[in-house]
Amino acid sequence: MRSLKILIIFLISSVLFISNSVNAAIKQPNIFTDEKEQLSYLQKGKILPKYINIEGTITNIEFISWLQYFTYDEKKNLRSKSISDDQKTKLVIKELKLEAIYQKWEKSGSLKKQLSYFEMMSILYQLNGYEKLSETQLNQLIELENVMTKEEISYVTNNTNLKKKTAAVLFARFIKQFQKNQYNTSGQSITSDSTLFLTEGPSSNFQHIIEIPKKKSYMVITKIGNVILAKFNGKIGFLSKSITYSFEKNVYKTNANKVNMRLGPSTSHPIIKVVNQNEQLEGRQFNSEWVQITSYNGKAFISSKYVKKVDSPQKNNENKDDTENLVKKVYVLADKLNIRAEQSVSSSIIGTVLKGEELELITKYTNWSKIKYKKLVGFVSNDYISTKSNSLDKTIVIAIDAGHGGKDPGTHFKELNEKNITLDTALKIRESFEFSNVQVVLTRESDVFLDLGERVKIAKQNKASLFVSIHVNSGSGANGGGSETYYYGNTGKNPFIAESQLLAASIQKEMLQAWDLSDRGVHHGNFQVIRDNSMPAVLTELGFIDSKKDQAYLSSNEQLTLIAEAIHDGIVNYLQKEGYIFKQST
Repeated sequence: MRSLKILIIFLISSVLFISNSVNAAIKQPNIFTDEKEQLSYLQKGKILPKYINIEGTITNIEFISWLQYFTYDEKKNLRSKSISDDQKTKLVIKELKLEAIYQKWEKSGSLKKQLSYFEMMSILYQLNGYEKLSETQLNQLIELENVMTKEEISYVTNNTNLKKKTAAVLFARFIKQFQKNQYNTSGQSITSDSTLFLTEGPSSNFQHIIEIPKKKSYMVITKIGNVILAKFNGKIGFLSKSITYSFEKNVYKTNANKVNMRLGPSTSHPIIKVVNQNEQLEGRQFNSEWVQITSYNGKAFISSKYVKKVDSPQKNNENKDDTENLVKKVYVLADKLNIRAEQSVSSSIIGTVLKGEELELITKYTNWSKIKYKKLVGFVSNDYISTKSNSLDKTIVIAIDAGHGGKDPGTHFKELNEKNITLDTALKIRESFEFSNVQVVLTRESDVFLDLGERVKIAKQNKASLFVSIHVNSGSGANGGGSETYYYGNTGKNPFIAESQLLAASIQKEMLQAWDLSDRGVHHGNFQVIRDNSMPAVLTELGFIDSKKDQAYLSSNEQLTLIAEAIHDGIVNYLQKEGYIFKQST
């Protein structure tokens, strides 16, 4: 009897175990159900050679070789052969702007180490123009774009060994899904100068979908690396040639505080940034409900009800002398320079100016410039004028603007306030130039409020050679963050576009070396203090006040000293590249 009971218990246990195992097997996601189809897709377009060993796990450097089909060679042809040598690999890395990732792998000796799922998908979305995404944002996006199901995401997230077959399936799905999802179209219409073909994949090896005749318009949907996905006559496919394009640019102004900027045109998409009232953004009307922000590569969206399109930059707090903003100054290098009636040395002399005198530049030609001096309008030789205001021995005046102040605290997090951080940094920058021929003019030296126009006016009245506005960012989330620098890159206001960009790049480079934060890059920004200036002008965001990593830097007096010195070095490097003589005494 006892034996019978034991047998019954054993049979029941076995049934329960088998049942649970079956249920577990049913629930266990299998991302290889479309493995054959996806591998065929990659091999058909020669993205992956048929002979490639697809077994085992994938390394970092192997994945880089998979990305060759998102780049073009020197003759603007798609790369069609497997990249094996180091030189070609680095060329692909450079074209896809993946140098930072590659250098990190190279420095840590992990080029031949196993690639992680998160790193792989992050790189793919980076190629598509997205900013750095957190793991949560990335997984939300992948699910929303139907690259993977929630169960599949859970599976690959928990499985640390990323198999080549798994990577290949995800790689193929990532490429193909853009033909299904149209929400991220830039809406940019382009007319072709030659016959083009839309194909099923990012290569002319794929089957043609439709021909785009000469002089016919098509719409850009998105760009992956150098490869463009487009729409023509209702058909969506990859372009057979490398085509350059740019987003349309309208200016929008936010009409509320704490407006969410999202990765797609719906509230189901993850938030990437929170912007405050009166912030100006460039973008386009995506549909009746959403505006697409082009300054984020078209990968950010704001609800239409929280923004208003403006025909031109807002006039609130702008300087009254707007005409001055359009004028570029040049300075006389020769001891004595003749102003002539026409562009010729044989033309009559209508006036004379001396070394160091300031002229208003009207138009610059190849050899001559049309200028205005007092009431005279004439021409001078380009060989004897310069945009540099100092005579190389004079004091160089620069303007440093501590953002916010007084009743305007800026962004804040717990005990940290933007207005205090920016003022501390500005004061430290002034101190760093104390024993040099650079005179620092601060727009504010204490906790006072200044409107934006006043800040610009202070820089102009002091005839500063450059302007740097210090700010702190917010809205990245606890695990986001990074430094970024802006310059005004549109014609019509501040004419010093190239100089401003050079200054921004110089400062950004030094800040990244001082603080170990993410590089959010150098961008055009439509901010009044740089837009309305008549000198090279930049606005830099030191870091994100709501980022755990950035907070450690922003809250440290020692780290603020380091970032002030970095901005000092960035300014000095710029001045020296522009021909100024910088003198530092000990």
